[in-house]
Amino acid sequence: MKHANVSLIAAATLGFLLTALVFHVHALIPGPEPSISPSPSPTAPSLPPFYFFLQLTPPTATVEQGQTANYMILVTYSHPLYSGTMVNVQVMGLDPSMQYQLSASGNLAISTSTSTPAGSYPVTVIGSANGVAQQASGTLIVTAKPPPFDYSVTMAPSNQTVVLGKTATYVLTVSLVSGSAEQVTLNSAGFPPDIQNSLSPLSGIPTYQSTLTVDTSTSTSTGIYTITVTATGGGLTKTATATINVQEASNEPQSTPTTSPQETEKRTEELKTSTTVESQSTADAEEFMKMNMLDRLKTQHVSQLLAEILAMLAIFEAALQAARSKKLEEMLYARLKADSARDLGWLKEVLKELQIIILVIIIVFLLLILALSM
Repeated sequence: MKHANVSLIAAATLGFLLTALVFHVHALIPGPEPSISPSPSPTAPSLPPFYFFLQLTPPTATVEQGQTANYMILVTYSHPLYSGTMVNVQVMGLDPSMQYQLSASGNLAISTSTSTPAGSYPVTVIGSANGVAQQASGTLIVTAKPPPFDYSVTMAPSNQTVVLGKTATYVLTVSLVSGSAEQVTLNSAGFPPDIQNSLSPLSGIPTYQSTLTVDTSTSTSTGIYTITVTATGGGLTKTATATINVQEASNEPQSTPTTSPQETEKRTEELKTSTTVESQSTADAEEFMKMNMLDRLKTQHVSQLLAEILAMLAIFEAALQAARSKKLEEMLYARLKADSARDLGWLKEVLKELQIIILVIIIVFLLLILALSM
C-alpha cells in the first residue's frame, strides 16, 4: 500500500514536469508574424485655375501741369495660394511728355511736365502672368497751371499843391494782374520830418484802394517833394510816385476885374441902339407886308373872291362854335356815354380831323387868292 502511493506521486510529478517542458519549448519556437494592412493616405484638395484681377484706384486723378498723379494698382488672385505671383505691368495712353514709375507695392506715379497739354488722358494698366492678361482703366486730368501772382500799384493825382496848415490826399490803387491774390503791404516815403502822412489801410488783398493823407498843419517846410509809395507782396516789390508842392499862405487879396463908368455907359448905349434898330426893322417889315397885300387886293375880282372866302370862313367858324357849345357837348356826351370808350376816342379823333380839314381849306383859299393876284 505504501509502495503504491509512492508510485502514484512519482508518476504525477513526472507528468507535471513533462507538461511544463512542452510549454517551455513551445514558447521558445518563433511563430509566424501577424500581417498589418496599410491604411489609405488622404487625397490632397485640387486648386482652381490660376487667374487674377486688376483694379486702378482712384479712378480719376486731377493735377496741374508739372505735378505728379499717384495711383494704386490692386491685384486679386483666384486663390490665396497664388498670392505673390509676379505680374508684369505696362501703362498705356500717356502723353509723350509724361513719365511713370511703378513700385513693388503697386504704387503708380505719373509725372507731368509744364509742357504737357491740358486735357483728359485715359490711363490703361495691362498686367500679365502665367499666360493670363488683364487690364484696368482710369483717367488723368491735367489742368493748365495758373500764371504767377502779379499786381500793379498807381497813385492819383500825380501832382498836388497844398498850403501850409492844410491837408492833401492821394488815392493808391493796388490791382491784381494775374495769379491768385496775395496780401500786399504799402509804405510811404519822401516827406520832410515835420510833414505828417498816413496810409489807410496799410495792406490788403488786390484789388483794393488805400488813401494817403498828407498833413502840413504842424509843418514849416515848403518846397516840392517826391512821394514814393512802396508795395511788397508775393515776393514782388512795386513803387508808385507823385509830387506835392507845399507853399506858404498868400496874404494878398485876390483882385477882381472892374469896369469904369465910361465903359459901363458906353455898353448901355450900345444895347439901347441895338434894341432900337431891331424894333425899327420889325416895324418896317410889317408895314411892307401890309402895303404889298393892299396892292394885290385892288382888283374887283380878288375882292369878290375874298368876300366869298370870308363868308365861308364865317360859316365854318359858326359851325365850330356850335360844335364847341355846351349843348352840342351835352348831346355828344349823352350819346357817347352809352358807347364804349373806344367809340368816344374815335369821335374825338373825327372832330380833330374836321378842324384840320377846315384849316387846310382856309390855307388853300388864301394860296388861291395870292396866286390870282400875282
